[in-house]
Amino acid sequence: MKSAVQRAALALLAVCMIFAFAGCGQAQQEQPQDPPHQEQPEELPGETPEEPSQEEEMKITLSVNGTELTAALAETEAAQTLYNLLGEGALTLHLRDYGGWEKVGELGFSLPTSNEQMRAEPCDFVLYQGNQFVLFYGSNSWSYTRLGRIENLSAAELKGILGGGSVTVTLSR
Repeated sequence: MKSAVQRAALALLAVCMIFAFAGCGQAQQEQPQDPPHQEQPEELPGETPEEPSQEEEMKITLSVNGTELTAALAETEAAQTLYNLLGEGALTLHLRDYGGWEKVGELGFSLPTSNEQMRAEPCDFVLYQGNQFVLFYGSNSWSYTRLGRIENLSAAELKGILGGGSVTVTLSR
């Protein structure tokens, strides 16, 4: 699912292309066969969402109890949408302990889902039911949409940072 801004931009582009092609039939009769090359206008900043290049990995920061953790996002539509939303500003989530292996909390909005049966491991974070952020400090098998994984951290270190009970996590780019 694309963001509302992306859908509006695509719709505007489609309408412009329809008008451009509608006039092409009549204009071709009056123009020479090989029109001179015209330079494309430069793209203005802010016209398209900031997306990393194919070679560039999407990275975000999770701030938990004063500790900043670096995470690599998965190659899913949900992760790309989250990355784009974080370009507009940080997102603070209130996560509660669940099952003795994860922290879970409402995003406050929905992301696109591509659920798959998987075994989530410590440091993985996933989307559950389209609108819940789940951060694992233990393991669990279920159907989730993969979002990403915290880098360079052991399960014991993550559990120590998260502590017991509820925790506030801030996601940012």
